[in-house]
Amino acid sequence: MRGKSESSLVDRELGQHFSFDPARAARTGSSTVRRSFAALLREPLHLAAVPRNKEAPERFANYGLERDADERLTGWMHSTLTLIVWPMPVSMSLGDLARVEIDVIHAWTPPINLKDNPSPLPRLRLSRAVMAREAAVWAKANVASDYPGGKVRPCYDRDFAAAVVDGQDTRTFPVENECSPVSSFQ
Repeated sequence: MRGKSESSLVDRELGQHFSFDPARAARTGSSTVRRSFAALLREPLHLAAVPRNKEAPERFANYGLERDADERLTGWMHSTLTLIVWPMPVSMSLGDLARVEIDVIHAWTPPINLKDNPSPLPRLRLSRAVMAREAAVWAKANVASDYPGGKVRPCYDRDFAAAVVDGQDTRTFPVENECSPVSSFQ
């Protein structure tokens, strides 16, 4: 996973991604790392995607989880993952840090990294696309047709709309135009 933090590591890694503060609920919808793990652990942890904002659902590639599912994911993360920190030298600029991060990703090819990784985990994009589709289906089933603006409009991240695994197109749903009406889903 990406490890560069331009703000506080405590807030970003421990708070947002790993949810170590019991007073602060985990929010998978606000964490790329959590969305990736949720997608890969969907079946064993019995996770189901929902829109991250159920009152105004959109951008389903940024799906969230129900509170109990977020708690199961957090439990798995706490019992399975280890966080390692490399302190940035004081003399290093953020631009230099970004280049170091990309060099590390290219050298180690961490499978959970999607960005800048020449060899991401092949099923990760497909697994995330499945979760995005699940959140869109939830919105279609649970949001009234009088939603402000007329319709719920799924906006798929094009990277997740079509996934290729082992050289085969594994698309299981139509690639939607940006913000296509939900009524086009079958």
